[in-house]
Amino acid sequence: MIDGASELDAHVSEIDLVIDDTAGITPVAQIYEQSLPHRYKDFVRSTFLKDYRGKPTEPKLYGGTSIYYGRHGRSYCKVLFYQKHLCPNQRVYEPDNQLKYPYIRYELKLRGSAAQRQGAELFSKLCSISAFGGTSTTMGEAVVDLFGKHFAFVVPGRRSSRRKLQPWWRELLRRAAV
Repeated sequence: MIDGASELDAHVSEIDLVIDDTAGITPVAQIYEQSLPHRYKDFVRSTFLKDYRGKPTEPKLYGGTSIYYGRHGRSYCKVLFYQKHLCPNQRVYEPDNQLKYPYIRYELKLRGSAAQRQGAELFSKLCSISAFGGTSTTMGEAVVDLFGKHFAFVVPGRRSSRRKLQPWWRELLRRAAV
């Protein structure tokens, strides 16, 4: 499918990627604590949590079950964190749609020019180029790469760009790349 889209010179207008934590690695209470307005700048590094028109873009708790990292709304880039079994919008309590087990979901949503830019790069990474002596990137590696560019839970330190990943987040990304 990726090869066909590339051959047709497709253009990406939206990208929605997910990482699911089915192993229970995510420290949920810690994430809520680290995402508070007076703490998130120490623990969360994201291209979506920049000041906008002189006001900070803070993580927003939504419905007591989700956190939005980025501006709220359909046309904005953001990361969503939620516990799948607690999210009523997912219709997981309907008889035909029940979860087999609870898990945590991280959704990366890119829109507009960010989606176009990253989409073109994603196409080139995922296209089969082995015939030319190269190796193609797996979907898991591409997803982890995009998350790494735009979002991370980090250990507090002096310079945001040099902060190390929190060990549990590093492990979650390692598992998602496989």
